Amino acid sequence: MNKAYLNRIVRKLRCSGKKRREIRQQLLSEMEAELENGIDEKELIRRMGTPPEIAEEFNRNFSEKERKRYKRQKLLRILGVIAVCLLILVGLIYWLVPKQIWLADSRVFDEKEVIEQAEYIVTLFDEKDYEALREASDETMKKFLVEEDLENSKKLISENWGTQTSVGKIYAVEVTQMGKKSAVLQMHVDYEHVSVLYTISFNDRLELQGFFMK
Repeated sequence: MNKAYLNRIVRKLRCSGKKRREIRQQLLSEMEAELENGIDEKELIRRMGTPPEIAEEFNRNFSEKERKRYKRQKLLRILGVIAVCLLILVGLIYWLVPKQIWLADSRVFDEKEVIEQAEYIVTLFDEKDYEALREASDETMKKFLVEEDLENSKKLISENWGTQTSVGKIYAVEVTQMGKKSAVLQMHVDYEHVSVLYTISFNDRLELQGFFMK
């Protein structure tokens, strides 16, 4: 029995699922009866016609009530697909959008260790120990810690910073984005001639992965 032939007919029927099952069973019974009477399957299919022709004949004879039932079920299927797509989209947006908690509430980072590491990074920067700064960074960040670029960034703020005089309040959060967690800090550091706001971020191994100043 060529069930693929039956399936192609059924897929083109514009009726409810229940009616489709009834028609499929009806066609199956009729074809099995003909085959038992000795008719060749290929000849039987040739006599019956192509799947679009058979389906169209059924479609023309469906009652108005059956057509309405089909449209209603089709609409529900479309709405179901839209609902699933929206759920996936919401989940994707939630996954992409950064989520923050205070670092003190983190289960991944120790706030004290992160702050000490940030102060160490600033000290290396002040002392122009750029090689040690790169060693304390992840592989991506190392590519951006070029001495000339760092010096130019300092000059954009001021030609003469002077020595560090104090560190102000530090704000520290844990950021989760795309399944990865980072520790991000903002710290005000005062120098003799300028005040600088650093934004510093670390991965879960306390490797520097972001270093900005203004």
